[in-house]
Amino acid sequence: MQVLCTNRDCKKTHVIIPDFLNPYKRYVGAEIEAAIEPENPVVTNAEESTIQRWKRQFSQRLPHILNILIRLLVTEYANMMSLLDSSSGLHRLRRILNLFPDRTAATTFGRANAELFGGGSILYF
Repeated sequence: MQVLCTNRDCKKTHVIIPDFLNPYKRYVGAEIEAAIEPENPVVTNAEESTIQRWKRQFSQRLPHILNILIRLLVTEYANMMSLLDSSSGLHRLRRILNLFPDRTAATTFGRANAELFGGGSILYF
């Protein structure tokens, strides 16, 4: 689906992708998520170098994405979350997303991307 931006300064056409896909990825979000999950790694057809790249991208993007999502919670939804939370990785991402209003998404990444795009961020998984 394509939409025309109504922002007076933008007026660009944007593509809306389903939440089970990640921008610029050849694998569906559920497979990428399963491959980087440390507790229960899943066998995938992706090459090991691809899986390592996914893990590296996830670890590099996660701190920034968590900060954006927390900021959105505080400013948009007036929810507070303890900054002393000791969880990490996908577990922390899921805990933060649970504080947002319920939205249906096929994967954690898809849900995070929807919240990020809805909040005006250009960062995504």
